[in-house]
Amino acid sequence: MTAQAQLELRGLHVRIGEVHAVRGIDLDVARGETLALVGESGSGKSMTALALMGLLPPGARVEAETMRLEGGKPPALLRGDRLSMVFQEPMTALNPVFTVADQLMAVFRRHRGATGARDRALDLLGRVGLPDPQAQMAKYPHQLSGGQRQRVLIAMALMCEPDLLIADEPTTALDVTTQVRLLDLLAGLQQELGLGMLFITHDLGVVGRIAHRVAVMQAGRIVETGPRDAVLRAPRHAYTRALIQSLPRPATPAHRPPAPPVLEARNLTRSYGRGVRAFHALSDVSLRLEQGEILGVVGESGCGKSTMARILIGLDRPDLGDVRIAGQDATTMHQRARARLIQPVFQDPFGSLNPGWTVGQILELPLKLHTTLDGKARRARVHDLLDSVGLPERAHGSRPRALSGGQRQRVAIARALAVDPRVIVCDEPTSALDVSVQAQILDLLRALRRDRGLSLVFISHDLAVVQALCDRVMVMHRGAVVEQGQTAAVFAAPRHAQTRALKEAILGVAPLVETATMPAIQE
Repeated sequence: MTAQAQLELRGLHVRIGEVHAVRGIDLDVARGETLALVGESGSGKSMTALALMGLLPPGARVEAETMRLEGGKPPALLRGDRLSMVFQEPMTALNPVFTVADQLMAVFRRHRGATGARDRALDLLGRVGLPDPQAQMAKYPHQLSGGQRQRVLIAMALMCEPDLLIADEPTTALDVTTQVRLLDLLAGLQQELGLGMLFITHDLGVVGRIAHRVAVMQAGRIVETGPRDAVLRAPRHAYTRALIQSLPRPATPAHRPPAPPVLEARNLTRSYGRGVRAFHALSDVSLRLEQGEILGVVGESGCGKSTMARILIGLDRPDLGDVRIAGQDATTMHQRARARLIQPVFQDPFGSLNPGWTVGQILELPLKLHTTLDGKARRARVHDLLDSVGLPERAHGSRPRALSGGQRQRVAIARALAVDPRVIVCDEPTSALDVSVQAQILDLLRALRRDRGLSLVFISHDLAVVQALCDRVMVMHRGAVVEQGQTAAVFAAPRHAQTRALKEAILGVAPLVETATMPAIQE
């Protein structure tokens, strides 16, 4: 074991059934160090973490020459005490029927006894930046925002003063500004408490913000490891270079002559609840989308983006304002007629695709509802749709669970294209995808715009993606539009404080590698 190493791992293999998920990897994490374990979905990152924690599913087989924490004990025997973990999705990691206090104190009582549990919980809720910790103690998880729930999970992981913290994609589902705040919080706590940290991610921008060293994982193997700057600036392995090349980069938009509007929304206002408890989701929001244009809509969670999307596609109605699609008043239009003009693509394709149907059945349904095509013509149309989104014909008989995340999103896009709509509204369609799969989906959307003249409303909290794809951008904050204009111009000189905050939170590799100041590892 290297000097002051808190974790030593040699020759780890993990097999689940016939799948050899982790293939003989070696890792070290030193005291006060963050090692980022990087790779795409299915590379074995999370399996490595679960093996360390002793949380693999029944029947999994684990072999390792060495797997120990400082002092010689197997990590799984120290779970929750000297070794703890922060998971990706706090809403599923927290028990919905217990208060924050109950859950934090239960961890402490299990390993340290009852004395001091409440004081420790209050102290940590303050340290992780939750306002009024006493009030937060009495809340249930559903009463907190995503960022607040993740802070509670971090506090829970620190309750017993662990030596090593495993963080498995802890910021992937968060807004970019919330993500940056939590990354900085973890770095600060690490420096304060002397934690070793194994940080698992597929996002190289996150790596540039928080890591000291990087290990790149592909198909169950470590293919490259080294200091953060060396790996990000001068990657040696082709896979690492491919990941970096897949990061979204600002596009140089071609000049677009003015075109007639295909979608207009005017003065949309929407509130939920009444009186002093009313939540004002939208306040006087207007937009204009031209034929063949991609309009980006950006902002943090709760800013009104998804409420606006639901109103545009007819899943909600505004209290005030109206929507026009292809020159027609959509508010008086039958929903089926509206669906022929405007279609959605949602963030989670697995949740929006019927798990019991084949891809062919999923794509045939809108053709049955909206066209008079016979069975033979529908099957030919499904074949064309699969081809248009880059899926092989064999996908026709597959069910969603047999497809990767990127393939499922391609099916969702094909379904949206089935009735030849004038507009597609994409609500965070790439936020849950690996960076290379994200790049493929963005290329697909560009091609559909080029080849079909498709118009897109692209809703995202990721400004790097918007910079790479969109002609114009509209920034929302607290239900209102605070800034809009040509994408390049808005990012070059943002006028509103919210736009500037979003821009500053973009986690690109090159600028962060050059400017990030990581705390030194204490010898």
